[in-house]
Amino acid sequence: MDRTMVSVLAEPRQRVLAGAGTLLLLFVVALVSVLDLRPPAARDAAPSEFSGTRAFAHVSELAREPHPSGTSQNVRVRDSVVAKLRSFGLRPELHEGVGRGAGELKGYAARASSVVAVIPGTAPTGRVFLAAHYDSATQGSRGAADDGVGVAAVLETARALVASGKRLRNDMVLLITDAEEAGLMGAEAFVTSHPLGRAGRRVVFNYEAAGSKGPAMMYRTSQGNAPMIGWLARAPHPAGDSVSAALEALAPGDTDVRVFRNAGFDALDTALVDGRVNYHTPLDDPAHLSRASVQHMGVNMLAMARTAGDADLAVLDGAGDAVYFGLPGDLLVHYPVGWALPLAGAGLVAVLALGWLVRRRRLASVPRMVAAFGLTLVPVVVSAGAGLAVWPVLTALRPGYADMSNGDPHRALLLRWAVTALGVLIVLAWYGAVRRWIGPAALALGGMAWCAVLGVVAALLVPGASHVLALPVLGAALGGLVALRFGEGSAARAVVLAVGLLPTALLLCSYVPPSYWVGLAGGAVQALPLVVLAGVLVLPQIEMCWPHRRGFLVPVAAALVVVVLAGCGVAVDRFDRAHPRLSNLIYIRDADAGTARWASSDRSPTAWLRRYVRGAAEPLGREWPYDPETPMATDPAPATSLPAPALKVLEDRTAGGERTLRVRITSPRGAAAVHVQVDETSARVLRAWVAGRAAELLDQGLYFVAPGRDGFELRLVVRPGVGKVRIRLADHSYGLTGVPGFVPPPPGNALRTQLLAVQAVREV
Repeated sequence: MDRTMVSVLAEPRQRVLAGAGTLLLLFVVALVSVLDLRPPAARDAAPSEFSGTRAFAHVSELAREPHPSGTSQNVRVRDSVVAKLRSFGLRPELHEGVGRGAGELKGYAARASSVVAVIPGTAPTGRVFLAAHYDSATQGSRGAADDGVGVAAVLETARALVASGKRLRNDMVLLITDAEEAGLMGAEAFVTSHPLGRAGRRVVFNYEAAGSKGPAMMYRTSQGNAPMIGWLARAPHPAGDSVSAALEALAPGDTDVRVFRNAGFDALDTALVDGRVNYHTPLDDPAHLSRASVQHMGVNMLAMARTAGDADLAVLDGAGDAVYFGLPGDLLVHYPVGWALPLAGAGLVAVLALGWLVRRRRLASVPRMVAAFGLTLVPVVVSAGAGLAVWPVLTALRPGYADMSNGDPHRALLLRWAVTALGVLIVLAWYGAVRRWIGPAALALGGMAWCAVLGVVAALLVPGASHVLALPVLGAALGGLVALRFGEGSAARAVVLAVGLLPTALLLCSYVPPSYWVGLAGGAVQALPLVVLAGVLVLPQIEMCWPHRRGFLVPVAAALVVVVLAGCGVAVDRFDRAHPRLSNLIYIRDADAGTARWASSDRSPTAWLRRYVRGAAEPLGREWPYDPETPMATDPAPATSLPAPALKVLEDRTAGGERTLRVRITSPRGAAAVHVQVDETSARVLRAWVAGRAAELLDQGLYFVAPGRDGFELRLVVRPGVGKVRIRLADHSYGLTGVPGFVPPPPGNALRTQLLAVQAVREV
């Protein structure tokens, strides 16, 4: 028998049983860690406590129909929120204002009507905001999850706070914003023009959804978050991880928290993230929303409100950041971010010490360890490439997936397991190919070394994410160091190795299932490298049960599992009435030419959609300024008599080589939004103001949401060209009912986007 660091028992049969038992134990620990993320069941509760049942009733009322900002349905939802707050004995107000985007959100503006209510504190040290948005997305979504769940949780939390009869120390501000889906415009208008949003110590807990089920994860924070993480750790079911916050800092997402942070708020952002397939689709309705998720968000919201409401908010001044992650038993581990580098460094030192001890005991030579370090990179790179290929392969097998905008199938469980098994296959195939040449001990050291190096790099660049690798490799290396103190045939060695790998199961392995919450397309890219890194750390256990003869059967068996799971996953996930194919259809009327056409960006159009568009997809260019680069298939459509957006010149003067145009733009048909595009061949825009506020245009264009019947003023300073300034206008409404020739899709199909646009060109 080969003498290796993983030969823990003298008898082969006993060794195999020990290795298989250890792997099973680690799998069970990882599974328990994942299952612990399941939200608590919705329940009725005492008047002073949060009830998911009562909150879900609010969701059902708010999400009866789609209600994008600028529509009459959105006004209904706003008025319903106001009425409910008044029924609790509060005095809500409407904050009307025009928000405009800047930086990454430039080119957007909206007239927003946000709801604000205050529960005064007894001796305020600042203000605590509970925030959510009430407008729904424009893609036919009823907004049950995004963000009916947040609004309903705020309403039920407000009711419970009032019903308790106990006043908190700090002012509690309930902020239900408008026009979040239009570019965070309601929040922007609030922080720039409302007194409560502009001064003082302000803490905001924002609640959102990018899915329709799973735990309510606190996934993003502002800097100086350590005290707030401590508050979250005291919640009944805390859920959060600094990995998402650390990575979000590299690629920030769009919620109102972006605006709040830029305005100086201390902020936590919480969202539902599983069930991505329903996000921003007609399936975001009460029927697809998890009641347990509503309960989870709400009980934590109420706990956070009470904790922060009675806290001295001065503790946030000059506070540091925290690394935090969950463990089974509703535990949220948190420690100062300054510990990240020492812990990662300790892991690296432990690996080096283990390498020295392995070399001293002649279990592996230095050249073999160096070779193993290089070879370990192979499965990591292969797994990343395989992750990128998963969705294209699935769309080739099932063309309808090409138009699943969230990169996730309806029934994803089997396919998620197939991708996870693919990661295991990659590890086993690589290990079987190189173990005889390099040796198990060297390969185990190579895997640990890569995890240790990556942990140190993460601690330097994104310290909030360092624990995912730093703690598992520290445990594995320490376990190896202690295990080598016991005899080769000692059961104690197997036990110590298993204990050292518990952080791998609790952290690294347990991150794999949540990786899929962003959708299978993006989740596979995250999950597969995690599976591989976990696999290389458990190589000692794999070696225990690796057959010395016919070892090639292990990856063959893994490949068979991958094929079976993937085949069953594709076979099970068929489109039907409850799980429809999603399509996009736009009706564009050219008021100047008196013509119209259908357009769609679908890459795999259904038979129903081909009734409207059959041409080759190509960018519409400046003839469709809202999204000129997206390829769309088009075909002629019956023309209607809908009026075009109107432009009225209020001021036109030239001075100092610059021409100032002040115009009012309206939509006579009351559309929800208007797009304005200045033809760059006729004039170059130097500066712009919308509704009196300086604005940044995007490619000389502005998308204004909720213009109302009176429209909005736009002031442009342009460099005069030759001839008149050409301005293209297009107003947009949602829904195609009443358009000549339009027939709703049959069962098994649903319209994700149904946009009606009327456009015209005006010269001034």
